[in-house]
Amino acid sequence: MSRAPHTPHTHRSTTRFPIDRESIGDDERPFADLRRTINNALRVLLLHRWAFFVPFCVVSSAVFVASLYYPREYSASTSFERQDDPVMFNLPQAEGTGSFMFFRSTLAEDVVSLENMRDVVDRLGLLKAAPPGSVEAVTPESRKARERLAQSLAKCISVTARSPNVHTDKVTINYVGPDPEIGMRLVDEVKETYIRRIKAEVRERLYRQRDYFSERAAEALEKVNNHQRAETGLLLEHPGVDPKDPTAIASRLNQMRFDRRELERRKRALEADVLAERQMLETTKPRISQRIGALAANIAEGIVDSLDPGVVQLVGRISALDTKIATLRSTRGMTLEHPEIQDLLADRSELVAKLEKARVEFATTPPAEAAREDAIMKLPPGADSDPSLQLWIVQQNRTRINLEALRLQLDDVSASIKSNDEMVNQLLEAKQNVFATQEEFTAITSDLAAAKFELVQHREMLAKLQAPIDASENGHMLQFFEIGPTRGGRRPISPSSRTIVLLSLLAGIAVGVVFAVLAEVLDHVYRSANQVARSLGLPVLETIDEIVTAPDRRRALVRGILVTPASIALGLGTLVISGSMAYLSIERPTTYEKIRTIHQAAVQLLIEKQPDENDSSTGG
Repeated sequence: MSRAPHTPHTHRSTTRFPIDRESIGDDERPFADLRRTINNALRVLLLHRWAFFVPFCVVSSAVFVASLYYPREYSASTSFERQDDPVMFNLPQAEGTGSFMFFRSTLAEDVVSLENMRDVVDRLGLLKAAPPGSVEAVTPESRKARERLAQSLAKCISVTARSPNVHTDKVTINYVGPDPEIGMRLVDEVKETYIRRIKAEVRERLYRQRDYFSERAAEALEKVNNHQRAETGLLLEHPGVDPKDPTAIASRLNQMRFDRRELERRKRALEADVLAERQMLETTKPRISQRIGALAANIAEGIVDSLDPGVVQLVGRISALDTKIATLRSTRGMTLEHPEIQDLLADRSELVAKLEKARVEFATTPPAEAAREDAIMKLPPGADSDPSLQLWIVQQNRTRINLEALRLQLDDVSASIKSNDEMVNQLLEAKQNVFATQEEFTAITSDLAAAKFELVQHREMLAKLQAPIDASENGHMLQFFEIGPTRGGRRPISPSSRTIVLLSLLAGIAVGVVFAVLAEVLDHVYRSANQVARSLGLPVLETIDEIVTAPDRRRALVRGILVTPASIALGLGTLVISGSMAYLSIERPTTYEKIRTIHQAAVQLLIEKQPDENDSSTGG
């Protein structure tokens, strides 16, 4: 036979399986193959349980121990809410108004930008070799180190944001990295740095926009002034031409002709009034002459024409006072001593003195004027108190005044007619040149309209910017609120304790199964009569049980009481201890660090005591 003879020490009655009983009629049962496969697998594991148990414990413990050195990933997160101040609600959301909506698209990039992370590194003091503000911090090496650190930290930061409405944003900053100490401080500092920088950036953006539009508005205003000067020069060069409506010249010509007809009509009316006033003046002269002739026949007819208006007025006022005094004395019975009569007499004395003074002045005038003085001096006594004579004199003076006023109006109308004729001639000339200047007028007008439109746009944008600028200067534009406390800790999020346990147990089971299968494949020992019958192809008539001697019983007892429990305890203890350490390193990192501290302290204590013992032994 090719197999080795039966060895009593490997025979176990518990491994016997009645093949005949299991195989009879088994093919007719459902899932017979599956049951046989499971039965064989259990038989192999039961037969080679040590080949399974030992690799299982060793591999599982090794995986647990290896997981202690697997890089941990820790997380921390913080959230904040950004809101527009109510002053921003009614502002138009346009480019340049400083609204946060224009920073939403680049929010994640702004939070982890190199500039932002460099500030975070400096404020946290992560570059221990070059503290912020030191001389070493500005060296090229330190700048490169800071940028590398900032880039590595930026890779650990992720940002999520959502916007419930136009004026609100909720932002969450997450950290996932290998350092359990820096997570919470990092996300807090990233948040504070971003808020500080975004406020400054919004404010700076507003100022830049204001300066930009102010410069554009000044340029547009200069363009408007230049085009207006060009338009004014063209209008002065071509008076009467309307750049917006060249056909208005015909309307203006018609209006000017109509105005001239009105001026002609008014001139004729004034000439008629002048003629009437002259006739009235000629009518008063004979009446005054007749009245004077009745008072003094020795006064020549030409005296009336020589009367001075000022003297005549004084004479009229004196005559009016005399009439009033006579009326008061006759109607009210006042005497000359009455106060009111005395006031009137005092006024009359003043007027008489003025009249005497005027007569003296007229006495020194040239001969042509002296005739008028002579005429006044030759007025008969009582002529200055005659009411009829004074009435006609006043009428004559009024007629002369009206006549002079009508002459002035007539001169104004004549000048207007002349100006009208000149304007008509200019319009006729402009009408001939309207086609030559139309294109030039159109170009200047369109340029002026475009410049005004540009100026209005820039001024409107400046007006829109002023409100958020005022809000920013007063601290009422962007408001940031912390949604909740910063979350994080020393408990890693990766790897998971469940994953480590499952992977370790699965790895141990897999290795144990492989070793059990190899043990079954490499095993050449007959362990049952059925194996012999199957191998030889002959029936087994009788079998002899294993002969157990006293030494075999002692060895079996020792194995059952000491070796087997000790082996099981050792394997399970190693598995439990390694698994507990792996679990604590993930779920209870503080407890794990304390245990490691105790272990390291014990090892350090042993290392420190060892030289002392050696020295003492050497010295003895």
